[in-house]
Amino acid sequence: MALAAGGETRVAMAPGNDENTAVSSTNARTSKLAQVSDALREQILSGALPPAALLPSELEIATRFGVSRNTAQKALAALKGEGLITIHKGRGSFVRRRSDQPAHTYKRAITHHPDHDPADGPGEGAGFADNDIDAPEWRLVEDAATYHMEATQGLALDMAVPRYTQLFVCDRLLVNDADQRVGHRLYVPFSVAAHVRSLEENPFRMPGELYDILSRADYQLNWREYVRAVMPTPDDAQALHIPASTPMLIAVRVTYDGMSGQTLALEQTRRSADDAQLMYWLAATPGAED
Repeated sequence: MALAAGGETRVAMAPGNDENTAVSSTNARTSKLAQVSDALREQILSGALPPAALLPSELEIATRFGVSRNTAQKALAALKGEGLITIHKGRGSFVRRRSDQPAHTYKRAITHHPDHDPADGPGEGAGFADNDIDAPEWRLVEDAATYHMEATQGLALDMAVPRYTQLFVCDRLLVNDADQRVGHRLYVPFSVAAHVRSLEENPFRMPGELYDILSRADYQLNWREYVRAVMPTPDDAQALHIPASTPMLIAVRVTYDGMSGQTLALEQTRRSADDAQLMYWLAATPGAED
């Protein structure tokens, strides 16, 4: 540990991991960005970069990780967006105080390993994966509940399907070693399952496995996601261990076919909003034609 100009504490970066991170289906550059931000985030959360520490400059980060300065800049911006650092123009980037940092940051992203052999089955290295729900840290609290229902007015609007559309539904309650809980609910229209043999046999899949099956059925997968905060029902508050008077974060993800626009599935994740935030990896998309 050494003093930088102005008396700030600067902490040298620990050697990074040379192994490749998961390759995003949108752009391989996202992998480099994730590698840099994940390494810095780990040092902040572990205390290797303590509160008020001055982070390496964009040039130092770019040199250390073998990335462009633009990627280094985006990595710092991602950490700022997560509330882990603050950036002062002309002075540098500093680790925020613990009391200012969210305790839980959940990654919302979908990764794709195009070289994965479906015969190898799901799990690490699978073709598609939800960076959050498919992570190995989550395990089932109890057996999943499976049933079918008719689409309510709200579901019909979210899924762009007629009201009373028949849906398969799967409810899962997941927990990790820190006793953080998340509810995951999947809706698959009967009409989609009827045209995909693997889903006809079993429509109650985890996200990455579902996306693999739909992709192999020649659908062009696209997603849109919405996040809102609501007060939990008594059942949700009890199941998810949500403190009294605390809202719940609901992320709604719609999977649809990019060619036809058909909705293929809808997922809801529910978790406590207490000291938590969601973080997204984004990729630029082409603008609309005039």
